[in-house]
Amino acid sequence: MITYSIESVTEDFKMNSSGALIINRTLNYALVPSYSFTVKAQDSGGKSDTTSIQINVKDPDNWNPYFLHNLYYAFIPEEQVGFSPTIQPEAIKALPGDPGIDTTLTYSISSVTPEKYRSNFEIDSIGGNLSVVTAIDREEMDSSIISVNIKVDQVTDGRTATAQVRVEVEDVNEAPQFPPEVYKASVFSTDPFKTPVIVVKASDPDVGDEGRLEYSLVSGSPYFDVDASSGLVFVVSVVDLSGQAATVEVKVTDPKGLNATAKVEVEVLGGTSSNDMVTISLNRPANVVERNIPEMEKSLGKALGWTVDIIQVYSSTRGSPKSRTLAVKSLVNFIAVDKAEVVSYEQVVRKLQSESAAVTTELTIVFGEGVQFAVEERPKDPDSDNLALTISLGVIVPCVIILVVIFVLKRSGSFRRLVHFSKKAEDQAMKMDNVNQDRQSNRGQRQ
Repeated sequence: MITYSIESVTEDFKMNSSGALIINRTLNYALVPSYSFTVKAQDSGGKSDTTSIQINVKDPDNWNPYFLHNLYYAFIPEEQVGFSPTIQPEAIKALPGDPGIDTTLTYSISSVTPEKYRSNFEIDSIGGNLSVVTAIDREEMDSSIISVNIKVDQVTDGRTATAQVRVEVEDVNEAPQFPPEVYKASVFSTDPFKTPVIVVKASDPDVGDEGRLEYSLVSGSPYFDVDASSGLVFVVSVVDLSGQAATVEVKVTDPKGLNATAKVEVEVLGGTSSNDMVTISLNRPANVVERNIPEMEKSLGKALGWTVDIIQVYSSTRGSPKSRTLAVKSLVNFIAVDKAEVVSYEQVVRKLQSESAAVTTELTIVFGEGVQFAVEERPKDPDSDNLALTISLGVIVPCVIILVVIFVLKRSGSFRRLVHFSKKAEDQAMKMDNVNQDRQSNRGQRQ
């Protein structure tokens, strides 16, 4: 009879006398992945033999894969494409939960917050390398942070793990920009210092302090200058440019030194006076008319065939600021220009009257149905009134003084004495003249 036994001591296995190997307790691959022991066979006569047994414990793969970190950080500059950011604290990497498993892990993006940036990112399915495939504009973002949720799949059994990459989009300084068109404006040669010409406005996509802009002239000009903060181009002195055109180049610069330029073409018209200004009334509030000044200038210019410059808009009541919104009648002062020459008041009025239907049609486009206009009488020149008053007073006042003096003298009886004295003095003077003449005659006879 042959009996069997395990010579190597292990508590995980046992063998009965018939040679059956029995698992004595649950095996744990993580603790003992394999066993090696000797089995002995012996007969009743005492003769025996041994053999070696190698047992490998198979891992049942009951653990999920895992990332080395639950949260990763990435920093990317805006407007970059094909860029693989540096990941912190280290590169994205996942491992299988059971190290002894020979399996493949695949990476993917499960979601992105905000969701609209989902298409901006890709991750390499094998290596886990995150990259930017579509440019991101920082200025269009509500927040600089994008959350990219990533996932790893264990191919053999479908077990998964997740992690998050917090991507911060860094603002890159960009140059400011002017609109592509050339700015155009006109002024009169008599316009004084600081008369506004036009406002040039640049845009800068940068946020924060980097979006602050400063305006200046590319080259100094004796005729124009520009306000550094607002971009308002204004007159210095253009009296020498009457009837000419001038070009001004304005530069805008951001705090990092990036800049852009724009050209302003200014037509300098001959001098004008209030005699050339025409006033019309509109049945619209002044604040409504003010908001539509550019459109109104175009509409009047189209109807009249001239260039129209609106000088002033005010309420017919000239009352409080509230009246600008409540009063339904506004007065508009403007001049018309034809080939750099100001059109006379009389010509403009005649054209407004002859083209009344066309003017109304054009104004309707701007202010809607029911708009009406009327040509107002030319206001009197206050300077001429003052001059007339001054002349009148210069004549009247001395006359009044003389009359008052005569009245006082008459009342006191001195007036008659004054007249009598004057007549007596006149007679005395005549007698002296006669005496002088007689003396000269006698001298002549002696000689």
